[in-house]
Amino acid sequence: MKMTTLALFTLLVPLAGCDPAASSVGELDSALRNCPPEGCPGPGDPGDPPPKKPPPPPQPDPAKYRTAYLSIAYLQQALNADLDGTRIQITHTTGQALTFPSFMQSCTHVGNTAAEQQECEDACNSADGLTPAQKATCRANCAGHDVCSTFCGSHTAMNYVRWGFNLIAASLQSSSKYCTSTTCPACNPAVKVPSLANLELNIPEYSNSFGIWPAEVDVTCRLNQIALQVAGNITVDSTPDALYVTMPGTTGSPAVICDNAPDANVDNFGVQLRFTFPWAQAAVATEASTVGDWHILAPGVAYLTDLSGRISDGVKSGTHNMLNSPDNQKALFNAFAGIVEQYVDTQTSEKFAKMGYIESQYGQLKVTYYVQ
Repeated sequence: MKMTTLALFTLLVPLAGCDPAASSVGELDSALRNCPPEGCPGPGDPGDPPPKKPPPPPQPDPAKYRTAYLSIAYLQQALNADLDGTRIQITHTTGQALTFPSFMQSCTHVGNTAAEQQECEDACNSADGLTPAQKATCRANCAGHDVCSTFCGSHTAMNYVRWGFNLIAASLQSSSKYCTSTTCPACNPAVKVPSLANLELNIPEYSNSFGIWPAEVDVTCRLNQIALQVAGNITVDSTPDALYVTMPGTTGSPAVICDNAPDANVDNFGVQLRFTFPWAQAAVATEASTVGDWHILAPGVAYLTDLSGRISDGVKSGTHNMLNSPDNQKALFNAFAGIVEQYVDTQTSEKFAKMGYIESQYGQLKVTYYVQ
């Protein structure tokens, strides 16, 4: 399927300054305030009427309003193209690490002068409420102090969502995010960047206790190389409640490694993304959950039920806030708008102009839009 090509572009930050040729206070004031040479207009009289409000933006022509119904087959083809290369990984063992930029702190220990050290020790000795031992610890730290600075570095993560190139590029279209001299990484001049960024996930290890004291056993389990990679393999379904996108995955063997309990495996493992479309909002809400048939080669039904439920809940809670940030909700809406634009431009004789709303139905999406 033909994808819309989007390119990154830089935005130069305008620099305001004084006009070196200004020969008077009035001319200098005009230059600083970006006024014409004759100067800026003065304040109005208190009795003057308020300035007129700007006219409202032009409304779309109702005659150009359209409705279309996108079939599951079309959506599956389009979403496989848009999500191509997207990878979700959840593991507490090994796997492919992903690098994330992050602010870090670097500290250098600097020795105090004799006078500074004495002042510090005097303050420790005179401090109220400290025991002799605490005052001794305070004095021991008077030999020097740390000088710290913040810098842009990076760290690696094993649990993450790495979006594919097409979806990242689509999120640039209406992005309001910029890489500037104060972001990490830094950019000078400022550069507009995609609103959709890779996500680091916080999926804790599973732990619980089973049995009755004193025969109680503490169980700890770690997920082993669970990965989902989109490569034309996702399936789509829809109901009036939501659009469901299922991504098949792979796991290590076993899928879950446990201490004090049998290891667990899962057949037909996958992650299902549930997309809902809030009415009259340019946003898409997302919920992630796991699918698959969990089993162990030993007795332990209660443990397995608790384990599989905890994993599913962990994936859902660990991804909810990040997937539903304002930027991600808007970026996903723009991605669906891109699918509608592809449909209009390739399946009709008209040209897409503006997105309307999205409604999930049985076996299809109802979408509205305006044409040029």
